[in-house]
Amino acid sequence: MSPTITGLSSLSLQLTKSRFAIRQGESLLYLASILAYAVSSALALTVAGGTLMFFQRAANPTGLLAEALAEDPTFDVFLTMYAVLAVVACALLIPSLAGLAGSAAVLGARGRERRLAALRLLGLSAGDVTRMSLIDALIQAVIGCAAGTAAYFATLPLWGNLTMQAVPVDPAEMLLPWFGVLGILAATVVIGLVASWWGLRQVRISPLGVARRGSRPGLKVWRPIAFVALLGIAIAGSSAVPLGATLVPWLVIGGFLIVVVWGLNLVAPWVLQHLSRLVAQAPWPSLVWAARRVQANPKATWQQVSGIALLCFISGYVAMMPVSLDSAEGGASQSVIEGAVHDFTKGALITLAVGLALAATSVLITQASAVLERAEQARALDKMGSPRSFLTKASWLETLGPLVLGMALGVGLGAGMAGPVARLAATAGESTLGPLLLGTVLALGLTLVCGALLASRPLQTQVLGTLERRAD
Repeated sequence: MSPTITGLSSLSLQLTKSRFAIRQGESLLYLASILAYAVSSALALTVAGGTLMFFQRAANPTGLLAEALAEDPTFDVFLTMYAVLAVVACALLIPSLAGLAGSAAVLGARGRERRLAALRLLGLSAGDVTRMSLIDALIQAVIGCAAGTAAYFATLPLWGNLTMQAVPVDPAEMLLPWFGVLGILAATVVIGLVASWWGLRQVRISPLGVARRGSRPGLKVWRPIAFVALLGIAIAGSSAVPLGATLVPWLVIGGFLIVVVWGLNLVAPWVLQHLSRLVAQAPWPSLVWAARRVQANPKATWQQVSGIALLCFISGYVAMMPVSLDSAEGGASQSVIEGAVHDFTKGALITLAVGLALAATSVLITQASAVLERAEQARALDKMGSPRSFLTKASWLETLGPLVLGMALGVGLGAGMAGPVARLAATAGESTLGPLLLGTVLALGLTLVCGALLASRPLQTQVLGTLERRAD
């Protein structure tokens, strides 16, 4: 039995300080990881606060909403619909929030393998290095969540400029109770720790300090089969649901949308794996290099663009949504309906803005991590005489190719799932958000990724200019 080593927390803190002192780029990844936790926790708290606001308004309406409900008891369906749509928006954003927190935990995996191997040489057991890595991830998550919580409270007053349901938003309505804040923060930290633990399972480090990454098996054919089955059930089910003023049909359709999003994340890596295998047969070296990188880890590649693909799915669906509501006759009910005529557009834009913030953070930290983890490979190619434009082209192709695929899948599935809503809008003779929303999301998505690629070029130049490690 190996002896139990104490002081792992203190050693983890010392290694963190050393990481900043030697300035080899890992400090940048450490800060990027904290940033990812901060963004994911702040947005999770904000979205949850907005959902709580709509539930409170539905359960205890005040002011104009209370007057409208007193005039027409069926007006509670209108109020409850907002709460349901907020829950659907939360459910659609949860995969991106969880993915960003998970990505933060595994940033700089290649550098971490070297540190863990060195620790094994110093006599630490496999359990010791696992605990140290989890302590490291916990420190990052706690710091990031603390910053995210501060950002959440700091941005609450800004929501007072927004009007929903013809009533201005009171920042106090979006203030979560203490147990809600702690619950969301705890979930974010747990996601990061689980992702870190799972990443360690992919690495086997011997007592001699040799790090061996387990080979990733090819994705199985059950993924597309399951996706087709889920998509068929979702399309048939949503088409069979009779839409109306009641709440239950919209809840059912929201559930089908969540199933399709889950199915998209299930099948997209499999599609990327097989498409990249075909593209790797092309005669252009940079394209072959990019395709081989995607083929080697299609899950990580999809995770990088899944946020924008999700936005395209949302915009493809919301593009078919009517932009106006039927007006009631007389009194407070009519005032509320007329004041809420653009609420769907506002809600869609807020959801898209949150998704774009998540996608922007994910793309930026993933690109920075990729540049630093592939530093040795980039230097070797540079010394062999490979033009630096070769790495730039490969990086752009590796990112933009899956992005275009994700956008196409997202928009196509979103528009396809919007059949019932489109028929409802056509029957009512109402216009939809249509091309404007789709074009905006596609343009912002492409601009976002191109900006991240351009932002990583100075880091790539710095990596190529560093000929050797200054310290271990």
